[in-house]
Amino acid sequence: MTVVSSPDTKNTSRQIHVTRRVTLFAAILLLGSALSYVPVFAQVRAWQILADMLNSALGSFFSFQAYRAAKRGDLRKAARGIIIALLIQPTTHWFLGFNLASLVATSLAVLILSLATWPNQWGRWLSATIGYLFYSFLMVSFSPVAPLPEQYLPALRTSDALTTVIFILLVTIEILRLLPTISIRNRLLLTSISLAFIPALAVTIASVGFGLRTGRTQAINQLTSVAQLKANQINLWQNGLQTELATIISEPEAVLRMSYLLTQQSGAQRATALLQTDQQLQTYLQNSPYFDELFIMDTNGRVVYSTEPRRIGQVQQSDTYFITGMLGPSVQPPTYDPTANTSVVIFSRPIINANGQVLGVFAGRASLNALNDIMLERAGLGETGETYLVGLNRALLTEVRDNPSALLGSRYIRTLGVNRALQEKRNGSDVYPNYAGKDVFGVYFWLPDLQVALLAEQTTDEALRALQNTLFIQGGIALAAILVAILAALWITRSISTPLENLTQAATQVAAGNIEVQAEARGEDEISTVARAFNAMTGRLRSLITSLEERVAERTAEVEARSRQLETVAQIGNVIASIRDLDTLLERVTHLISQQLGFYHVGIFLLDEDGEYAVLSAANSEGGQRMLARGHRLKVGQVGIVGYATGYRRPRIALDVGEDAVFFDNPDLPDTRSEIALPLIAGQTLLGALDVQSTEPNAFSQEDVRILQLLADQLAVAIENARLFTQSQQALEEAQRAYGRLSREAWLHMLASGQRGGYRSAGSGVHPLSGAEDLAPVEQEALRAGKLVLREVEDTQQVAIPIRVRGMTLGVFRTQRPVEQGRWTQEELQTLQNITAELGDALESARLYTETQLRAENERRLGELAAQVRATLDVEDILKTAARRIQDTFGLDEVEIRMEGPAEE
Repeated sequence: MTVVSSPDTKNTSRQIHVTRRVTLFAAILLLGSALSYVPVFAQVRAWQILADMLNSALGSFFSFQAYRAAKRGDLRKAARGIIIALLIQPTTHWFLGFNLASLVATSLAVLILSLATWPNQWGRWLSATIGYLFYSFLMVSFSPVAPLPEQYLPALRTSDALTTVIFILLVTIEILRLLPTISIRNRLLLTSISLAFIPALAVTIASVGFGLRTGRTQAINQLTSVAQLKANQINLWQNGLQTELATIISEPEAVLRMSYLLTQQSGAQRATALLQTDQQLQTYLQNSPYFDELFIMDTNGRVVYSTEPRRIGQVQQSDTYFITGMLGPSVQPPTYDPTANTSVVIFSRPIINANGQVLGVFAGRASLNALNDIMLERAGLGETGETYLVGLNRALLTEVRDNPSALLGSRYIRTLGVNRALQEKRNGSDVYPNYAGKDVFGVYFWLPDLQVALLAEQTTDEALRALQNTLFIQGGIALAAILVAILAALWITRSISTPLENLTQAATQVAAGNIEVQAEARGEDEISTVARAFNAMTGRLRSLITSLEERVAERTAEVEARSRQLETVAQIGNVIASIRDLDTLLERVTHLISQQLGFYHVGIFLLDEDGEYAVLSAANSEGGQRMLARGHRLKVGQVGIVGYATGYRRPRIALDVGEDAVFFDNPDLPDTRSEIALPLIAGQTLLGALDVQSTEPNAFSQEDVRILQLLADQLAVAIENARLFTQSQQALEEAQRAYGRLSREAWLHMLASGQRGGYRSAGSGVHPLSGAEDLAPVEQEALRAGKLVLREVEDTQQVAIPIRVRGMTLGVFRTQRPVEQGRWTQEELQTLQNITAELGDALESARLYTETQLRAENERRLGELAAQVRATLDVEDILKTAARRIQDTFGLDEVEIRMEGPAEE
């Protein structure tokens, strides 16, 4: 037998298969990508990496949920998970920057899922793919956060590239596997687009990669040239200041005057030398822009003279410029000078007399203004480029673009370039965020003499602006080429596929039953030949189908009638199963069968207790009602087809009752022309028969017999269940009545034995009541009425409620409160009634518990008595022990046990 699947079934199966595989690929690879970021995050601790890990983990979670839904066949939930995962994925460009490979991978996923969903609707899957690309570009263009710095990306690129390549390969394989299942037109279109898109994409990727490398190299080279130029200018400035110091102390008279200052503590010569030295140096500072202060230190580091009087007398023995200045020309790196209250550079060199003896150190303090001027010269750096100096303590020494008025020396820079230059003490370049958080191309130089880092930086946006414009132009050209290729592919595929689609649609309509359709046959090509052959085939097919339509219509009408009958039987069966009362069940069934199946008379016969007669128990017709009134019954196995059905336990049909010898001529049902009787059997028990009569001759076929027998079987089970239910209800009622009688007798015995009285709770506490106290009138009225009684006595409202246990009144509950406190509400009265009912139940439980304890105590005593009696084998001892134990156990005054022989006859 060949099973033919519908196109919708095949499409759904294919969609489930592709969805399961693609979502499983995505879930595994995204989870692997998230886990591969863990070591990098442990080292870098960048929040962007953590955010992308969470993004990948969420994508993996929703992809796995989509996989599970597709595995269960729930495409709606699978689609919801896929949509969420795809909407989440472009946010990775926020954290790690634009990733073309990731965009291609997710777009391929959209493409294959669209192909699986709409295999023959190229407009939909093409629109879905392009729409997703547009959405991804929007997400990239409007990123709300700063991406991960460029220097951390290489550690992630390998993992991303591997994951993306694997996913692209897997999805490509799935697309190739899916191609045979889609239409020829879409295959041609997809192939043509791929042939145009893949080379264009490859060229674009290569151009972007080459352009980025070229742009980076050019930017780094430009910045390196600028940094080298700045370094040379700083060296010239540094050498010039050393030369100035050397020139000042190169004159013998100047050295002689300084020797007097350094060797003599007082005297006219020292005073003259001090005056002349001061005049010389002050004049120099007025005429020279190099130094802001000049000062002289002895061999102990004490300042003996300075153009800044506040420094005189200070001891600089531990300062670097003094220690190195004793040895030769030196420069102290930029540092904060308390005297000048700013960051300065101090140059120093030894003071040597004619004998070559070092007498002290001559030093000059220079401000950083000259260095700042050098750094502010930004020729060749564009709009965002700049150069600046950073000290060993990472303090900013020169002005920067974002805040030129900031106090130098109080701002600290800790970028990648600064850290590498100061820690590794070498030159280099890289891409990293600058002090303002913007990605820059940076070149860093280490200046060993000044012990500072020279930074030359330019933002990547400006450095690559020309390249970006070029890439945009190239991208536009590639996009235009792709669009032209798509249009050409559409035209070519349309010329080939349109005739095939027309022929396919004609064949589909013929398969759907429209044999009048004609395929369009234009031209003399192969497709037109097939179309003409197809039209000839449909012509012959029409002649064959015409003869079959009448027979099909007849069979269809029969099937529909049987279907309606089965549906009616099921409805009647549901009603039967819901009724427990036997009389109601029988009456309802007769009317339902008559109304739903359209029969003239329906009767139900049940066997009497002896099983000798089938007694009519229910009927729907007027004649049947008359038969019920006079107690109509039929002899089992003898009278009518009902007697036959009950006697032989099998159905009996009288197709034409006037000619059937078994038919019992009934004057109450004169219009009967066909009759069927079916036995009602539950298990092995015969319960009676179902009698159905029609006014139409030959009204019952074998199919009717099977349907009515099914209904009769359900009815038999329902009758048996109703009988069992009635018996169970009767047994339960008998048990409840018996228990009620025992309970009332026990309470009557307890009350008769004197256990009366009660308790009263008042302001002074709880006090017992004696049985002799008279009942209040309201209590007596409640006991007589057997219900709640509410009376107003003087200034109080009294409530009395009888205490009842299983229909017996045991006592009464009474309470009262002043009228001035408010009248009793219905909620309060209902609460009191509920409490009284609970009290009755508690009393009954206490009585049962007391009886159980007494019974257990009696059994214990009996057991002890029996054990002691059996403890001896002597008759005398047995009689003595029994008499004594019985007297003690029951507290009797006298017990007598007498042994007597049998009486004589």
